[in-house]
Amino acid sequence: MLILSIPLFVCLFVFVFFFVQVLNIRKLLTEVLLTVTNEEVKKIAQETYNEALRGTFLVVLFVVWLTNDVVFF
Repeated sequence: MLILSIPLFVCLFVFVFFFVQVLNIRKLLTEVLLTVTNEEVKKIAQETYNEALRGTFLVVLFVVWLTNDVVFF
């Protein structure tokens, strides 16, 4: 019985540890969201979206270049 209780205790400890971490992250994110304005959130989201689009565009150019479907010069 003792052998079964040790892994159970470890699993319980890990679960509680990660649960507390998730709660801390949620609290931190809530505090951040309370301190920024909607315009700031929108600006950061737009910057992130533009960076993702730029990266996607470069990947598409690279794939097209690899397949030699389009001549760039």
